Amino acid sequence: MKNKAFTLIELLIVIAIIGILVSIGVASYAQAQIKSRNARRQADMKAAQSAIEQFYADNNGQYPAGGVCDPLTATTKYLPGGLPQDPKHPTLDYTFSCSSAASYCFCAELEPVGNTAGNSFNTSCTKYETGKPGDSYFCVSNLQ
Repeated sequence: MKNKAFTLIELLIVIAIIGILVSIGVASYAQAQIKSRNARRQADMKAAQSAIEQFYADNNGQYPAGGVCDPLTATTKYLPGGLPQDPKHPTLDYTFSCSSAASYCFCAELEPVGNTAGNSFNTSCTKYETGKPGDSYFCVSNLQ
């Protein structure tokens, strides 16, 4: 009678193939999470920009300012949920800065995705000074 069972070599090959497929899936999932958080950061910056621009339109061409930029002044009415927070580190705030009642700059630091050459970067305003060389930022500034 012939025994119909798998050999040890066959089982090890199947386990190795499954391991390779799982490691590829985990790496792809991690990259997808990073891209998702970066997209959220960009959307948050655009939402804050929209709120400040609505404030500008309703307040005779003045952005919220007063020594230190106070985007919370504008966002209480136009962003009911308040200022957005970083999706990975909710206790850390985004960088909001105003040079005067006539301009502002909001930046979010992006996580590196693979090689950082593909990260979005908007040079519409100067990134804040605490940034490290090679960091990627998504910044928005006044439209007026």
